Amino acid sequence: VDRVVSQSPPSRDADLQSLGLTSLSPEHMAKLAGASTLNLGGNKVRSLQGLPALPGLTELGLVGNPLASLRGLGALGLSLRVLSLKGCGATAHAALLSPALLSQLAGLQRLAIDSASLPPGGLDTLRAALPACSFDA
Repeated sequence: VDRVVSQSPPSRDADLQSLGLTSLSPEHMAKLAGASTLNLGGNKVRSLQGLPALPGLTELGLVGNPLASLRGLGALGLSLRVLSLKGCGATAHAALLSPALLSQLAGLQRLAIDSASLPPGGLDTLRAALPACSFDA
């Protein structure tokens, strides 16, 4: 991550896709403080617990990571507008239904998920909790 971040010119877009990342260390993620878009797709991240508050982050791509939990996602607060969780598995999708997490993600405008990975009634729960959000399910 250090090499990618240091070799890239300052940008509002951070593409860390398919780098084999297994975790998100706070020191690496802190270097992305100015990013508005962060693509972590295609890695092996199982936890978001190293994700610091990134107040300018509006778009987060986690496609294809084997997430065991979404704990840490709430650190992004209400600035997050687009969240992509396709291919992250049933555990991540079920965690998305947590009322506490949904209240922290109230600003979402677009959510990409695998609706088949949600528990019964899960998509209806998401639509009710995030009425301003469009779903790519």
